[in-house]
Amino acid sequence: MFRKTGIAIAALGYTTLSLQGCGGGSSGGDGTTTTTTSTTTLGPVPPQPSQDFWPIKGIGYQAQPKPPSSGPPAGPDMAQAGYEAMWHTKRDDLGIIHQTGSNAVRIYAGMGSELYNDHSKFLDRAQELGLNVIVDVLSKPALCPEFDCYDQWKFAVGTALKSQGFAKDGKWHPAVKMVMLLDQPDLPIFSDNTGASLQCDKVGDEDKPWCRIKGSLSALDGFLAAEAEAKIDGSDVKLGVTWSFSNTRTSADGKVVGGHLWGAQDMETSIKSPDLGGYSFQGDASAIQDAFSKRWVHSISAAGTSWAYFQEKVLQGYSYDRPLMVAELTYNPDSPEAFLTGFDEEAAKKNKFMGVVVLGFQTDYQGSGVSYMFDLGETKLGSVNVCREDAPDLTTKTCGDFDVFCLSPAKAGSAQLVATARQGSIGPSIGLCASSAETKDSTFVV
Repeated sequence: MFRKTGIAIAALGYTTLSLQGCGGGSSGGDGTTTTTTSTTTLGPVPPQPSQDFWPIKGIGYQAQPKPPSSGPPAGPDMAQAGYEAMWHTKRDDLGIIHQTGSNAVRIYAGMGSELYNDHSKFLDRAQELGLNVIVDVLSKPALCPEFDCYDQWKFAVGTALKSQGFAKDGKWHPAVKMVMLLDQPDLPIFSDNTGASLQCDKVGDEDKPWCRIKGSLSALDGFLAAEAEAKIDGSDVKLGVTWSFSNTRTSADGKVVGGHLWGAQDMETSIKSPDLGGYSFQGDASAIQDAFSKRWVHSISAAGTSWAYFQEKVLQGYSYDRPLMVAELTYNPDSPEAFLTGFDEEAAKKNKFMGVVVLGFQTDYQGSGVSYMFDLGETKLGSVNVCREDAPDLTTKTCGDFDVFCLSPAKAGSAQLVATARQGSIGPSIGLCASSAETKDSTFVV
């Protein structure tokens, strides 16, 4: 006679099955022989409790498949439904992010990269795992003729809300906690409607600040117009622009010279005086200023800075009413013991610092070869069919099939450092390679 017992271990996402029966095992008191056989079958991580957005303990989710030998690369919008095999069913990237102890995921081209595919499955899966989503409007390139992003941002955000699953019951999808309007607009990211790069006029070697200000204000203006047109209450979704970590810039009003807070100063002053960027709001100025007051988070990309440097050079001089976050932090091998821990501990105090997003999830196989938390192994787990629209017109739809390979923690060790700092783990997961021998040599970005 057989007896079957099933035990589900939710935190790890697998099921253990024990079978007891006759033959080959220990003898019972009645003379029968009992054999116990256990098998473990991994599956995607099951539903988890929701988590607060503050403190932010995020991972930048960049995981495009290896490009084909010929033809265009896979689309950068990782939230489209075509990538489901990667972030859920076959590799469970979002489950792995949850297991590291992280509570947020940033997607860099979630709006404006492609216009036809559903995103609600990604957002539903993130919500199911208790992961908060920070979604970017595609900024590279930023199609902003004369540095004016209003039309393109209104169109991209409006499309996302009306037909791509970002809206739910008159609000943003509940997984969405923040929208990043631009990524480092102080760098040459802008182009006109033909795709030609725009060049801002300079003072010495530095671009004049009006270009980055006009781009940022017009993006905010267009975003809020899209929300209003779609009848979306966005009051519980934060907004921001990520500035580079340059220490050579000067704010438009001349009050911040050098350091890393010139971008925050630009936004604080230009929201009241948009003429600093040569811009006039198309929407109601008071409503835009009110949204800025209630929803804005100042954001910077801190590259490989150490906690000690950030604390001294940024936090000690931060005097604005709005919170601050690090939207991109890369592993600093010169201070591995302080990587993440100081940032996360400060954010937990819930003063003005909201937290940090670690860049990034997967090694870049699109050309740079920069290694992040995970490399790709050799074991094929499945395939995806994903799409992109070619700039500048966003009308040429290009889709293709790409292989999905297992993941191996990169040799630089950042995956384990993230998990240790956040009291999480690396796996077990259906997405991890069976053998660490599949890990490829890589050099971590500094």
